[in-house]
Amino acid sequence: MPKFHLGLKVTALWSLSLSLPAMAIAASDAVLVKEFQTGFVMAESARTLTCEVYADKTVITHVAGPIRTVETRNAKISGYQKALAGARKGKLSVTAGAVDIPTVKYYGNLRVEDSDGNLSNRRVTLFEVNGFEGTQTFNPAFEAKLLKNFLDSHCP
Repeated sequence: MPKFHLGLKVTALWSLSLSLPAMAIAASDAVLVKEFQTGFVMAESARTLTCEVYADKTVITHVAGPIRTVETRNAKISGYQKALAGARKGKLSVTAGAVDIPTVKYYGNLRVEDSDGNLSNRRVTLFEVNGFEGTQTFNPAFEAKLLKNFLDSHCP
């Protein structure tokens, strides 16, 4: 597997597969996630980006056809649990949107305890434009907007 370094820890991985949907990349342990996928475009123009923010690092994955790069940045994040709990209280509104445009999803994974004391992740939607389904999902909570804006400034 070829590797190269450009100041930051950047590892380039070339995959033999011609189609790697970024939405299939597991992000269950990431506390905040931003996903981007082009709409219906020619194969040579299709690309995806996934930015996964963990408590101690950020992992950015770019995919264009068979080319895949993964960049890991060391960064500690705090204060997200309280913000996610506030965002979870937002009442989602789903409206019709354009079809055949890029899909962008912003969400978080909130650790919650069930009645038996077991911890699990609950997905909290912050914002989504789904060009495949033609829908737009908006979370009006102040914390959802705050976290979306954080992801926009922290991720490419």
